Amino acid sequence: MKRCLPLLLVPLLWFHVDGGRAWAGTEGTMPVGYGGVYTAGSERNYPVYSRSKARLNVSIKQALERMNEEKKLPFNLLFETDVEERKTDIDDPYSLAVVITRDDISSEQFSTTAATINKTLVNVGMVVVLYQTVKDRQGNKRNSIVFSVPLVGYSLNLEGNKQLSESELDELFVANATTVLRDHLAKRLGKLSVGMINGVVTDIKEGKATISIGATAGLDKDQMVTFVRNGKKIGPRKITELGKQQAVVSLDESGPMPEVGEPVYGINIKGLSDETYQVVSFHILSKKAAALFDEKVIGAQISQWFSDFLVDRSGKVVLPSKVGGEWVESATRTSFMKLIKDGQEHIFEVLPPKYAVSLDVTGVSSKIMEGNNVNEIRLYKAWMKVTIPAKPLTQEYDAHSTKSVISGIQSFQEKAELYDLFHELTGKIAKEGQL
Repeated sequence: MKRCLPLLLVPLLWFHVDGGRAWAGTEGTMPVGYGGVYTAGSERNYPVYSRSKARLNVSIKQALERMNEEKKLPFNLLFETDVEERKTDIDDPYSLAVVITRDDISSEQFSTTAATINKTLVNVGMVVVLYQTVKDRQGNKRNSIVFSVPLVGYSLNLEGNKQLSESELDELFVANATTVLRDHLAKRLGKLSVGMINGVVTDIKEGKATISIGATAGLDKDQMVTFVRNGKKIGPRKITELGKQQAVVSLDESGPMPEVGEPVYGINIKGLSDETYQVVSFHILSKKAAALFDEKVIGAQISQWFSDFLVDRSGKVVLPSKVGGEWVESATRTSFMKLIKDGQEHIFEVLPPKYAVSLDVTGVSSKIMEGNNVNEIRLYKAWMKVTIPAKPLTQEYDAHSTKSVISGIQSFQEKAELYDLFHELTGKIAKEGQL
């Protein structure tokens, strides 16, 4: 038995980029460099990925290459070996990367009076990020995430009397991750809205340039814009002050300075909604649940499920969950993700969400509805509270299920059933909750 998640397809606006020129249109694609595969924090926390890293990285790249060839992506993905150099020649150096956030595989065996059953649970968590790479005043590269796509491959496999080997489990993980990416990424990227915002420089003084475009045109604070002189780009530079009709851009002396009257433009890449969400905290408030589950482990899993369902069932724009992985907070409330690739640490900037979400497991229970010496019919129930201070909203939700439990294995079945119930409950909240 396998479960996959349906996804939503949303129309999108295209634009052209060519050398130092860019213009809006209905055909053509934006060049984006492929940044590779990262892990959300130390790779040692991802044992299954570490074992199957070479195969999975190749499989992910092949899947993306196929999608690119079939023009299923809203941009032209560059795979050249010199892509890092090529990106600096593009108007704005955007990249796409796949971040592994969960690699959980569990394989259990239990016997009934009729047969031996092997149960394998595969839980693959990924976040595909679209990010912009620029240099700060010290010449250091900075990565700023402009869009993210949570993807979860959650499947339950019931086999006969043969337990899967470690290599077979790894192969199952690779196949699951690749299938989820191939089947769902293009549809999720359909939520992108892309366009050009054009203006001119109206004033320059004290190391700052004022430009004629602002928030009403679709710009955001901390967004990069590019100045143009004689068809050639100068920049990009960051917006430090944002008004409704104009913006202020911080200049440095590392390159040519723009002049009053020269063109400036920004590439607007965002979800169709400005209402960004992000899971920022998770806690287990139930003593019984805390005795069954590790808060750190189950919190990262539930937050990933919730993020995925929120995109799928509510059409929200969801930033990578802060629960799990490694994060650093700045004095300006900006968050930075620590991502690892080939043993090297990379910092990715993530701007604050409009709606920060806190999840709390407030209770779990199980009771016997009927039973005999052979089996019991048990009722399982779980409660979860969702808090969104900016709305404001605090609401508790619940879900329940029944299961026939064979005598002697109740403790295993209880934890497994509640684990599956948490998955169901996150989907219910995303679908029915007024978020």
